[in-house]
Formats: sequence, C-alpha cells, structure tokens
Amino acid sequence: AGVRPSHPRLLDDLAHRFIHQYNWSTKSLLREIVLSNTYRQTARVPAEIRTQDPMNRWLSYGPRQRLTSEMVRDASLQVAGLLSSKRLGGVAHPPIPKGVWQPFVAKDKWETPQPGNENRYRRMIYTYTKREIPFPSMSVFDAPSREFCEQRRSVSNTPLQALTTLNDEAYFEAAQAFAKKHLPSKPNTNLQTRLDAAYRAATSQNPSPETRSTLLNYQQKFLTHYQQNPHLAKQLNLSPQQAAHTMLANIILNLDEFLTR
Repeated sequence: AGVRPSHPRLLDDLAHRFIHQYNWSTKSLLREIVLSNTYRQTARVPAEIRTQDPMNRWLSYGPRQRLTSEMVRDASLQVAGLLSSKRLGGVAHPPIPKGVWQPFVAKDKWETPQPGNENRYRRMIYTYTKREIPFPSMSVFDAPSREFCEQRRSVSNTPLQALTTLNDEAYFEAAQAFAKKHLPSKPNTNLQTRLDAAYRAATSQNPSPETRSTLLNYQQKFLTHYQQNPHLAKQLNLSPQQAAHTMLANIILNLDEFLTR
C-alpha cells in the first residue's frame, strides 16, 4: 500500500480539469503543472521552513533534482548552441569512448558524424543503443538497462558522473563551443562581464562574488598554464587564451547549479 496523498483535493481538481477542461490532453495538464507557482519554487528555503516541513509534504519548497541521463548532455549542447532540433528520422551515433562498441554482429558499426554535422548533436533520446552495450553516458547517469520495466529510476551520485562531464568528448566539445559563444574577447567588455553573461546563460542566475572570484582565478591559472605550455593548446587546435576559456567553460558546465534544477 502506498502513502496517502498529502493534497487529495488538489488531485481531484486536476483530474476534473484534465477531463472537462483539457479534454484528456496530457500536454495541457503537464503545462498547467510546470507553470504553477508551486512547481517553480526554489530549493533555497530558510531553515525554519525546512524544520517545519522536512519531507516537503506541504510542497513548501521546490525539490532539488539532478537532470536525467537524457537531459545532461542535451543541456550542455543547448547552452553551447549545438543541440539539433531535428525530430524523428532515424537513430543518432554521437561520440562514444573507444573500445566500448564491440557488438557480436560485426556489421553493426558505430559511425559518429564529423564535427559540424547536425546528426552528431541530436537529442540523447535518439541515441542508438543495445541492451548488451548501453551508451556509457546514459548508464553513468542512471538510465535503465532496458532489461526490465522500471517504475522509478534510482538516482546516484558517483565520481564517474563528474569524470564523464569533465572528460567525455561530447561534453568537452560542448564546452569548447560554449566558450566560443559566450567568452570571446569583445570591444569594451572585460572578462568579468563576459564571465557573468556566460554564467547567466548556463544557470539563469548571476554568480556570487565568491564564485566569480574563484572562476576568474581559475581562468588566470589556465591561461598561465597554456602560455607556458603552448603545445598543449596546439593539441586542441586552440590558442592559449581559447584553451583557457574552454577549460573555464568546462567548469561552468559542471557546476551543480547547471546540472540540477
């Protein structure tokens, strides 16, 4: 037996509107929910409210949830300006770590499109997968194995997730595009102004003074490192400044503020 709902009258009201007002339209009902003030509440609440409602039974604050496995990469590509809006039209083969794709059928090849090809940046939901060879990025972020039907996904927090978003080719490519889009040198704008704009683009909020200072310090460290080791920047086909901006973008796209809602 499940737990009794905390707001039965609210459920009755939504059910009535679902039938009579929205004419059984699931899309209209979901729109009603996600645009409500309750759904859009912040997870930052005073300690007093958390004490009074520790389990959030009265929906007094928004739950803190990490993006799902299908959303994490899509979010990075979206803010970087790379995500394809193409719908349907077959499966996608985004970048995959070497050595992972070893199917029993030799003809079943994984051919990733070249950078710039729209099919390389399609939504994760279109990614080709096999039950015996799940796509690594999706497995790391708790996607079901598809061997059994699951009512609810488990949510974990492991070092592999951070290693994936920091080092995977797809995420690094997104960071590079994000840096080119939001952090290039512009007339009459200093790095702090551009950093604030980039941070807002990724998290929809301004960085705190502490966060801004930390990011600026890291950018200076990256710049010094690549200026002293230009061959490392050359390996990325970037100038030392572009490489430093890419690493800074990589940090922004790995913040909890970006990966959770």
